[in-house]
Amino acid sequence: MPKPTFHNLPDAKRQRIIDAAIDEFAAVPYAKANLDRIVAAAQISKGSMYQYFANKADLYRYLLTAYLPARKMAAIDPSIADPDASVWETLERAFIAGVRFAAAEPRLTLLGARFLRDHELEPELAVVSQQNKVAADAWLKMLLERGQRRGELRDDLDLAVTAGFLAHALGEGMLDQIARRLGMTYEALLETPDATTRLSDEQLLTLVRSVTRLFREGVGAGC
Repeated sequence: MPKPTFHNLPDAKRQRIIDAAIDEFAAVPYAKANLDRIVAAAQISKGSMYQYFANKADLYRYLLTAYLPARKMAAIDPSIADPDASVWETLERAFIAGVRFAAAEPRLTLLGARFLRDHELEPELAVVSQQNKVAADAWLKMLLERGQRRGELRDDLDLAVTAGFLAHALGEGMLDQIARRLGMTYEALLETPDATTRLSDEQLLTLVRSVTRLFREGVGAGC
């Protein structure tokens, strides 16, 4: 993760480094990404880069586990801030906001898409994949715990298992369903996230409810 010197940089210079790294990692497989191209685009020296990050993997890990999640959550938070919303309403709103974020931030979406293709091929990325999974499961588990306290979910529910299934169903599983609705392949959708703008919020809500309904009927209170 970044060294203190990175956080002490002027905002414009720090963002220039981030933007150069996003462009490089989104454009080519991780193994072919080159720090020389990143530092050239960022207009800094390679020696300076090593004052900010230990190596290429360290820079990549920061983008995927800190910068991208923070940007995404900042976009999603307003949609899920209602404390009175049920666990299912919160999940549905978060999903729609996430789809809209992907369309509005194509560079970050392409970075995430490249990671999905590369993380199983590169041993260095295993830790990034695990960190992201842990973070996603933790957020979902927290939401499920709230629902359980409110009586929206069964008391005997294994929240860790449920969170894992939900993360997949509302992640790659839902993206695959969106691609099918748009007449595209999963891979093509990842490359052209703005294609989702062809679906209205109502259409997305109908789609995500087809998934949340399955969980609600299977794990909701009274089942």
